[in-house]
Amino acid sequence: MKKHLFLLIFFLGNFCFSQTELSSLKDSLNFAVQPEVKIDLRKKIALELKLTDWDKAISYIETAEEEAKEIADQELLASVYVTTGKLYYSKDVIDVALEYYLKAEGIYKESGNLSEQMSLQNNLAIIYARLNNIKKATFYFDKVFQYHQDFKTRDTFKYASILNNMGTLYLKEDLDSSLVYYNRALDVNHSIKNHMLYAYIYTNIGRTIYEKDST
Repeated sequence: MKKHLFLLIFFLGNFCFSQTELSSLKDSLNFAVQPEVKIDLRKKIALELKLTDWDKAISYIETAEEEAKEIADQELLASVYVTTGKLYYSKDVIDVALEYYLKAEGIYKESGNLSEQMSLQNNLAIIYARLNNIKKATFYFDKVFQYHQDFKTRDTFKYASILNNMGTLYLKEDLDSSLVYYNRALDVNHSIKNHMLYAYIYTNIGRTIYEKDST
């Protein structure tokens, strides 16, 4: 049985707009004056267009990158890199997504923005896991896990998601360890009762038990 188990990536704010809302975003962009506002709107429009008009989505995000560089706002540029990473990840172009996430991580490290670093590092861990680079995946998961273990009351959903992801990471090495992490994720999720997360965790537990019984 193939191990099609679930890793949860943090998208740092997903956007889903109707056609009317997309038109409204474009209208707002036409009247926007402040560069920061224009960049934010271009990011949102790019994310919305990623499934329907890839070329336009890339055009919007490339313009946003140029504008962020022009005003020399490094954190804003990092946010553009994150959005670009999301765009390529949605197309399963993992190597390019990794490149942009690493660029953003470097900026957030320089600025000392720990919260954004942690969200990115979870995504980096997942990408490295998908690339079968277990050493780097483990390195990033351990960093994010420690952060959210210390501050788990701040974002219980992310903490439970990381525990789920660590369970999946350990599948290739130790099924018992995977079950420990999945069950810890389940315990954490009981406090917020997120149904989507329950679905992920229970599916992963069931398939891991199947693998364990089959060996």
